Amino acid sequence: MIKEWHYSKGEGSSVGPVSFEELKAAFMNGDIGTEAYVWRRDFSGWKPIIEIDFGKPPAPLPIEQASKVPVEKLISCPACGNSISLLAAACPRCGRPNVKIKIKTKGAYKRMGCFLLVAALFLSVLFPPLALVFLIIAIVVFVAGSLK
Repeated sequence: MIKEWHYSKGEGSSVGPVSFEELKAAFMNGDIGTEAYVWRRDFSGWKPIIEIDFGKPPAPLPIEQASKVPVEKLISCPACGNSISLLAAACPRCGRPNVKIKIKTKGAYKRMGCFLLVAALFLSVLFPPLALVFLIIAIVVFVAGSLK
């Protein structure tokens, strides 16, 4: 069994390499959900797992291409010393969050806050008490985004 497949498992973490048979079994057993993505060296990027035909295994990669599969960078968990992926959100052994990665959510908070401000301005003409509620929620969203 050639292990050349990788799949997403939660936010910011991936599993692999695994063989096609292992990937298929994990998907069929429900260990991997339909929202997961898969990657193989000949793909231009990550693909939704539901696009993979599990009816027959794909042809293995040519040797020269298979040797170019990137080795995932591992770091040592400061809490337990376990080797974890640089991209992992947390250590699978002790659960300590990986502080080496930053999840970019500030932009989402700013966009949501702007949307709520515009909604508050629009509602101030039609229904002022509801506009005040939207304004307070927008401020809370902005403050929460600045604390992240």
